[in-house]
Amino acid sequence: MAGKSILPAAFSSDITEQAVNKCGGQIMNNISTAAISAQKYSDATAQPLPDTSYATQRSFILQRLREHPHSTLELRALGICSPAPRINELRNQGYVIETTRRHEYDSAGVVHSIAVYTLLTNTHKQNG
Repeated sequence: MAGKSILPAAFSSDITEQAVNKCGGQIMNNISTAAISAQKYSDATAQPLPDTSYATQRSFILQRLREHPHSTLELRALGICSPAPRINELRNQGYVIETTRRHEYDSAGVVHSIAVYTLLTNTHKQNG
């Protein structure tokens, strides 16, 4: 059954749904890629990246996290191919960014445990 969605086809167009985790029986929030795409295109402040330099990506991620938390898939949909290394670099610069997990569906309908990044303070810690 690997690679198949755990949801019936009727749920594939839902933006957000709740599913029961078969392992632990816990209810978890699940986000579809349709929701991610809708959020991407509905956000008037989202501008394409002028380049893909690490500095530009870090600046873009900070701008987005100042608005609200974003998941790995959301950041990828906005043009950041590998968000985790950029988040780590921001942490090394002193930014306080919390990572939590949630379940999201990819474009094939497969559920994944995805990192969600939250900027806890709007400025970074001073070193020294």
